[in-house]
Amino acid sequence: MQIKKTFLPLALLSLTLTSLLGLERSVKAEENMPNEYRLIKKVVNKLAKSNDLGRRPIFFTINSGYATEWAAQDLNLCKKGECAYFGDLNPFKSYSGNSSAEVNEAIRQAYIFGTTAFFAYSNGTISIARYSFKTLDNREDLLSCTIAHELQHFLSDSIFNDSLKASQLPSNLSKEKREIAEARFSRQSEVEADQGSVIMTSNIGYPLDTCFKALDYKARIRGTADATSELDTHPGYKERLAKMKSFMAKYKAPSHSQNKTTLGEWHYDSELNLLKFSPK
Repeated sequence: MQIKKTFLPLALLSLTLTSLLGLERSVKAEENMPNEYRLIKKVVNKLAKSNDLGRRPIFFTINSGYATEWAAQDLNLCKKGECAYFGDLNPFKSYSGNSSAEVNEAIRQAYIFGTTAFFAYSNGTISIARYSFKTLDNREDLLSCTIAHELQHFLSDSIFNDSLKASQLPSNLSKEKREIAEARFSRQSEVEADQGSVIMTSNIGYPLDTCFKALDYKARIRGTADATSELDTHPGYKERLAKMKSFMAKYKAPSHSQNKTTLGEWHYDSELNLLKFSPK
């Protein structure tokens, strides 16, 4: 039997090779993924099994954290109030060039002395300081509560809604009263995100008081038990725990069959230091 030779068109061959190379890079990136990102995937996958995470992509990035800003200032890398750049550095890199020794030292000191730092952006990016994993001892219950809290901010569009409320304040309101009102909006958003974290972690089987204990734990490792002031963007220690306790007393968990599942795909980019979850 005569066998015919088949030739792929040049464009198709190029596309095939590009796809294979892309897949190879993707597999290699997954293999080199830091353990902290693997833990994020594990926690979010668990949350996604019994929660609706929406349809917008969610991004996670691990940075050097705000503690790096303090170290950078002490090392004369920047002036007070102008050090935010250092808090967003990639902590998995070793830097070279001018002042590289000081930059690497700032990241090292931050990792040792930082506590926890999680932040949700309105564009769906959740940043986590690398030292948070060390401080929380990689505990899945503590990370689940904290990540769920940040997911709630994104899913509820809390940053946008707080801005919308602020835009509706009387135009003749004094600057001081406007700042007080905006801080109050922010505190309420924090309370609602706390409540959302209770619901989300309860849905995946954690005891109802898990996030209550997590808040108390994090306050103790930070060494802060401040009372709430008018300009605080977050409730003080006692108020925050009291509001969560009150919510738990009234909350009735739905049956497991009522919980929604979010299917999705993951993509890790080591160059961007970014992990993406794409809900289907």
